[in-house]
Amino acid sequence: MYDSEKIVNLFSLVCLGFSLLATSYHTILYVFFRDRLILNYALYLFFSSLFVLLRGEIPADLVGPLRAENLHQYLNEGLQIVSFTLYINFGINALGLQHLANKRYYKVWLILGSVMLCYAIVVIVFNSIGRRLPSFFFLAIRIIIFSICLVLLCRLVMLKKSRFQELVLLGCTYFFLTTLMSFIANTRANKTIILGAIEWLDVGYMGDILFFSIAIGYWVKSIFDEKQAAVLEAEQEKFVVQQMKFEKNKAIMDARVEERNRISMDIHDDLGSGLTKIAILGEIAKTQLGEPDKARTNLENIANHSRELIDNLENIIWVLNAENDTLAAFAAYLREYVVNFFDTENIKADCHFVLTDENTQLSEVQRRNMFLVIKETCNNITKHAGCNEVAISLEQTEQHLHISIRDNGRGFEIANSRPLGNGLKNMRTRLSQIGGSCEIETVLGIGTEVNFRLPFFCYKK
Repeated sequence: MYDSEKIVNLFSLVCLGFSLLATSYHTILYVFFRDRLILNYALYLFFSSLFVLLRGEIPADLVGPLRAENLHQYLNEGLQIVSFTLYINFGINALGLQHLANKRYYKVWLILGSVMLCYAIVVIVFNSIGRRLPSFFFLAIRIIIFSICLVLLCRLVMLKKSRFQELVLLGCTYFFLTTLMSFIANTRANKTIILGAIEWLDVGYMGDILFFSIAIGYWVKSIFDEKQAAVLEAEQEKFVVQQMKFEKNKAIMDARVEERNRISMDIHDDLGSGLTKIAILGEIAKTQLGEPDKARTNLENIANHSRELIDNLENIIWVLNAENDTLAAFAAYLREYVVNFFDTENIKADCHFVLTDENTQLSEVQRRNMFLVIKETCNNITKHAGCNEVAISLEQTEQHLHISIRDNGRGFEIANSRPLGNGLKNMRTRLSQIGGSCEIETVLGIGTEVNFRLPFFCYKK
């Protein structure tokens, strides 16, 4: 009999060491990965280790045989039920039943799990005051445990499982069978079925730890792979963002280079040709000093070309100035220009501007093209309209920027507008470059109205 007890105690000691090692290992895994599933398993191992510890000789060596026996009587049943509860909870979470579309199984488990924990607390309290619950509760709680395990196993067999879940299912099945053998051995009193009730639990417990530890290994690998994938995805997103930023900056630089090239061409074409023309007219005027009328005509032409060059230079400087990139700045410049322009022609200019967002941004190309088509329209009015009043309106809506220029001149027939042909064509070309459009309404003897429309998305950043 002594040898048998010694073997049982040695078996329990090996089981305790196995359990403590697994508890430490999975606690470290939880600290490193902070995963809830690993925490559930570590808690199960911890309480199971306490349960195994109470059945061994270590408590007797620490606190004495009598106190060790009392602790065993007080806590044995409660710790065993807590361990079973945590074990089932781990299995349910490992197999993802809480994430199923139909959560009735999980809701039933929450109720039954709460009942099992309440039973564990009650039995510990009753044992501590020297009272015992009727044996009915002992049998009922185990029937509940076996029923849950059986239903869980049947349910899990029908699920599509990963490698991790398959190992958990094997572990659960193995532990269920050994626990069933332990229960049968416990009900047969002194009769054993190969092993005693406790030995069956120890065998099931150590085999179960083996299955679950391998399963947790797969789980940890999946977590690590997910983290690596997340890091890789973050790096890829960072690369994409940097690539987009680079492309945006490149597009901005290309636009600036293109704009500088355009400006250099404007300076070469407009200012260069204008200065060349002034120089030629000056040379001609020198030869006409003996003919005052001809010389005066050329001098007037020189003055007119000089004013045009000054206006063009001011326009270029205004477009290049970054402080003028708002709609409010554009409206202010436009108001000043048209009032001064028509004032020199003895034409009354009435401006009416409505802005909903003065900070709306306009690019250099947008400002330049819009201004040039308005300037061309003003020139056409002075040359062909024969009017004395002009109304200019600018209205900003949620969808468009709308500019209208209306005169009270003689009007014209659009079909026979040969003098305006190239001018209208250039205006429409400039507007198309910035997504805008132009509409002309004219009535002979009443006047002409030119409407420019720039889509909202084309000018708002």
